Amino acid sequence: MSWVEIVSFIIVTAISFVVLILVLFYAKLETGNIMYIYHGDTLWKTISDVRGKKVDGHKLVDLMSGEDEKNWLAKHFGLYYVGTPGIASVKRFKIQKKKEREITTGRPPGEWIEDLGSVEVNSLRAAFPRPFLLLGVELGDRQMVDLLVVCKAVVRDTYPPVPELKGDFFGNFGSTVKAAVDDILKGIPSMDAFVLSTKGEGGILSPLEDHTGPFNEALEKQVGLHVVGATIPAWTPSDPAIRAAMNRKFIAEREKEAVIVAASAYFERVGKETEADANRIRALAEAREVEVSATVRGLVLPSSDPTVVSRAAADILEMQAATGEHSQITTLVQRGSNSNTAVVVPGKEGK
Repeated sequence: MSWVEIVSFIIVTAISFVVLILVLFYAKLETGNIMYIYHGDTLWKTISDVRGKKVDGHKLVDLMSGEDEKNWLAKHFGLYYVGTPGIASVKRFKIQKKKEREITTGRPPGEWIEDLGSVEVNSLRAAFPRPFLLLGVELGDRQMVDLLVVCKAVVRDTYPPVPELKGDFFGNFGSTVKAAVDDILKGIPSMDAFVLSTKGEGGILSPLEDHTGPFNEALEKQVGLHVVGATIPAWTPSDPAIRAAMNRKFIAEREKEAVIVAASAYFERVGKETEADANRIRALAEAREVEVSATVRGLVLPSSDPTVVSRAAADILEMQAATGEHSQITTLVQRGSNSNTAVVVPGKEGK
């Protein structure tokens, strides 16, 4: 065996050993996630790779200025030390994945959310959206609406979602959201008031976004989360009769808007055409005025009789009009003539 082969063997062996160590003792953590390391059935430590955050005890808190807990492998490869194989292990748990449909128009409430099924994961996202379908929520006047509520959640206490609830925390999350939304909508006096309300972030569900409010305080105790954004992207009256009446009203309003838009477009077009016609007539009049002036100037002499000049100019202009580009005249009778003989006027292209 040559020295080159020996060196190559040593390098390959060293690399293989390093890779084996990394596989056995380290785990890869995606950015924005939280990982749980267990010794047997006991939580040993919690690892997070969340920008500007760290796990302090069970809480996800802000990093202090200049503080950085990541080592070289974590910074460059997202690899974190787990522990001795057979003793330490990464907690795996199941998450029920759901997302709101991009298009809900024309779909019944039961189809507003797409169920993506259960998937096993080894880490929890520190921030995520979650849709909830709330049926038959009462307003202040006892009318009911079906709602699609989407909450943007962030993890505040890492312990309840996974070590305590084994990753199955969405049921509790949804129940807490429904109770809060029920209370909010009971304060809305009527369907008309609900229709006019703001349903995006900062709107009627803004109490859910208050990080110091009672809702988030209760939510953190139950599932370790805070809601930082809440919207109602889709809703419909629960009563089919009210829903049909509102649909008719909506269609009538859209038709009215369409008529107004069409009328505005028509009047704008007619206005432009009228203005163009006026400008064209004005230009023709100005050109005719110049033509008349030039004709008269050519006939005037120092001793000319104004009456004779005027009649001569009229005759010339009449002849010009009769033989012009747009003239349809084919015969011309001389003004003031006692003759009954028509004079044929030769026009363009045989006119």
